[in-house]
Amino acid sequence: MTLLPLAGLLAFAFGVVPNSICLKIPLIGQIHHINDTFFTAAIPFAVIFSSLGLSAFVADIRLGTGRLRWTAFLLVVALLLAWLAYDRRYDSLEVIASAAGMLTAFSLGGVILLLFLSVWLYRIDRDNSLKTLSLMGLAFVLSHAYHGLHLSTGWGALDDLLINPTPRADFLKPSPAVNSLGYLLPSEIFETDRYKVGSADICSVSASGLAFEGYVNKYPDLFTAYNANPGGKSKSEWGWSHYCKFGRNKGRTYPGQVEKAVIEAILDRAVKAGGVESEIQRYKSLLRENISSSPEPLIMQRHAANFLRRVGAKRWLDDPVRVIGEGRTPMSGFYSYLKLESLNGPDALMSKNYLQFLDLMGWRLPPRESWHRTMGIEDFEKLEPLLDVLNVGYLMSWKHNLNTVHAVSEYTPYSDNEKITGEPDLAQEELWLSLRRIPVIADRVDCRSKGLQSDGRADSVFVADINLPNLGLGKVGTISALRLERIRPFGVNQTGGRDYVLGVSKGIDAPLLNHSNGSVQISVSRSNLRLWLFSCADGHDQTVSEYRVRIAYKRATQLPLVFDGDMKIWEREHPWPRAFFVD
Repeated sequence: MTLLPLAGLLAFAFGVVPNSICLKIPLIGQIHHINDTFFTAAIPFAVIFSSLGLSAFVADIRLGTGRLRWTAFLLVVALLLAWLAYDRRYDSLEVIASAAGMLTAFSLGGVILLLFLSVWLYRIDRDNSLKTLSLMGLAFVLSHAYHGLHLSTGWGALDDLLINPTPRADFLKPSPAVNSLGYLLPSEIFETDRYKVGSADICSVSASGLAFEGYVNKYPDLFTAYNANPGGKSKSEWGWSHYCKFGRNKGRTYPGQVEKAVIEAILDRAVKAGGVESEIQRYKSLLRENISSSPEPLIMQRHAANFLRRVGAKRWLDDPVRVIGEGRTPMSGFYSYLKLESLNGPDALMSKNYLQFLDLMGWRLPPRESWHRTMGIEDFEKLEPLLDVLNVGYLMSWKHNLNTVHAVSEYTPYSDNEKITGEPDLAQEELWLSLRRIPVIADRVDCRSKGLQSDGRADSVFVADINLPNLGLGKVGTISALRLERIRPFGVNQTGGRDYVLGVSKGIDAPLLNHSNGSVQISVSRSNLRLWLFSCADGHDQTVSEYRVRIAYKRATQLPLVFDGDMKIWEREHPWPRAFFVD
């Protein structure tokens, strides 16, 4: 009576029953998280089933029988638990020695040790020695201590796992990023290129008549640099000289250059969006002060959003747009609570025609999902036409820079050697990356972080074939980093950083593309690219070693960052105003 429902629930939880069948079953077909739901329901039956085994275990201990049988059983369980715990999650000594790895070893080892001691040392028919009881008590503490320890050890990684209850995130706390949506101004208002017409005139006038003190005071690094070495110049003269030589080319502005146009745009928006006139006049001087003292557009945007909310301006004016986040930012099903229009999930349009439309446009449902679709950084570029049609005006992310896309290849065995000929022939629509080891002799790098010279030992040579979508037609992307990773044993070669350098070129004999510190900035104007990678011979490669490569490249078309707070908000260029769907 216990095993049958337990087996049935676990069959649903672990996908033994296909989703296609689950969808046809009444009630069950409406459950979105089938695995979590059925696994939770299986726990009471698993506890009952475990209690039956525990009662048999205790009965044998009372009788002093079955030692070999229980020992064999415990060995099998120990090996199974070790395999489940360490096969994927803890695949290196560094991870095993971490706080999480140590707790895993203590909890699993403590339970197995306690049961072994119970089988061989504990006796009910006679008094047990102090040594036996102490060992069993220690095993019990090892396996259960982390469940209720509240004291701080000073080891942050360990305290995060031990201290209970852990800090809880307030999911209902207002988000400054979400609250700013609808009040953000177009990024072009803040583009300094729009104001460079007057820069030449400013820089051609004698510095004595210019008050560039505000320019120096506006940027903390300039303020510090001037105080450290004024060079015999006044602050105004020093600021004028720095702006004309360096500042304007780096996008810096002097007070009043951008601020006046920004303030006028904010006040115009407040009036058009129905802001209360008395409140606009009340906070106008504060707005001017805040905008004039802001060193960068991101801070100006935040002041603009706060001002528009404060004066009671309408949120989206006449051009509302949709918003979508990277991955689970925000999590699906939560958009409606944030007063945003969702594009996927139970709080979005779920008609059959709409879902087919998403599939046809390339935003397909992942395997084993019935409704949950997400977009990664690479999808934002690949699915630009769909985002245009859906009127997506802003993208959101939590930590990631959406202008930098990361890709990783599959692992390739070190023992595989193959010659290559011709150019790569890759698909144009997908971000794609592959790695192969090549049987050629080359000595171009040394085993140092900046070892861009030969060391007398043959390097390991690899070829990476890369396909970057949406390049061509004058667009130029940039590969900013490559990282070659080895397992069995662990090792890293990369472009920049403290690890051994990774040499990069466009041919076996072509010049290395690395800068003197090992870093790279490789401009790419076509989708297909082949790079040759050179890693030094560190003497640790084995026949079972495997390699993979990671790359980071900057989008050909950069997304303007318009808010950077609890989340990042990025502005898109081509949304279709209020796109509706027609069958």
